[in-house]
This record gives sequence, C-alpha cells and structure tokens, in this order.
Amino acid sequence: MARSGVIHTADHDPLEPLRPLDVAIELIPYPSMAGLYQFLSKNKDMFPAHYRATTGYALRLLYMCEIEAIRNMTIREAADYPRFRGSGRPRGHSIIDAMIARAQR
Repeated sequence: MARSGVIHTADHDPLEPLRPLDVAIELIPYPSMAGLYQFLSKNKDMFPAHYRATTGYALRLLYMCEIEAIRNMTIREAADYPRFRGSGRPRGHSIIDAMIARAQR
C-alpha cells in the first residue's frame, strides 16, 4: 500500500471506500475544512487528489487509508503534551480546574 511514505492510488484495494472531505473532517477529526485543504495542499505528494464529478462542481475524496494516515500524522497522544505529563491530568489553573477542586471539597 505505502512505499516510502507515499500512498499510491494504484496500491488501493478497488473496493476500498472513498469518503468526501466533509465526512473525512469528522473521522480525522480536523478543526476546519480550510485547515484540511491546507494540510492536503502541503502534503500533495502523499495524498494525491481524487475527485468525483457532481452537479456543478468536483467533489474531493479521500481513501479510508489516507484518512487513517492523516489522523496518525495529526493526532498526538496525551503524553506528548507537556501539560499532561506526570499524573495524566492537566496541571493548569483554569476555571474548570477550580470548579473540580471545589466539587471535591
């Protein structure tokens, strides 16, 4: 399927489902459609464009393995964030932390 980090269209299973970007943004999850377009533009060698012609416009599609690859590239584990090291809970002093502390008293 993948050679040297590049996902090749010819390597896809012909029955592998293609998903439109509005579905992919929910599966990844990605903060915005514009951000996903920018990510795909920067990584166009890894994620070549696939389109389906619809009424009046072309619909950009992603294979499920491409969605999984983007998810693996963009989502980090909680341990990767400095704020979550140690006990696994954030050490910040936010409003939510104060509310939790008051509720536990």
